[in-house]
Amino acid sequence: MNWYYFAYDFGSSSVGFGDLAYTLKTTPNPVPEPTTAMSLVTLGAWGVTSRLKRRVKAIDNLST
Repeated sequence: MNWYYFAYDFGSSSVGFGDLAYTLKTTPNPVPEPTTAMSLVTLGAWGVTSRLKRRVKAIDNLST
């Protein structure tokens, strides 16, 4: 989500009153931190491992 804000520029040649100019700018989308991405990967790997262990246990119970 982009956020819009007004930036104040003193002494430029933009449109404004006197030496004060107003410019509408946008903020870039935030980039997730590496720890957040690594946490999601770890949580996904844990879920897949847990699911596989349950599947192997169920197959072992059927074969005995």
